[in-house]
Amino acid sequence: MDFDARTAQCHLRLNSESWVKLNSDGSFDRAQQTAAGGGLLRDHRGELITSYCLPLQASSSFEAEFRSLLQGLLLLPQMASHIWIELDAAAVVTVITSDARGSGQLREVFSRLRLILRDCHV
Repeated sequence: MDFDARTAQCHLRLNSESWVKLNSDGSFDRAQQTAAGGGLLRDHRGELITSYCLPLQASSSFEAEFRSLLQGLLLLPQMASHIWIELDAAAVVTVITSDARGSGQLREVFSRLRLILRDCHV
């Protein structure tokens, strides 16, 4: 296979020490019925604060995305009042920004996410 791989550099430029960027991802293996999530937290200079990778209790990719995001938010430093969240799941963003309550198994996760996010600028 012959292809031309190109790499683009992105520079994180947040204008205040109160900004933190969270990249989060969750996945679910239907065949194995296992889920995992992970992510990175970076400061306003783009420096790594911490990372996480862990197994999750989830029964779908959708649920794994939410649970991974929650784990990342729980790691936020105290001084972070502004959060830039980057996900690859548009449905997660739609639900978070709506008033949806979610299914019974996700309702608790939604509530915890919204509780954390209501005190931050996202």
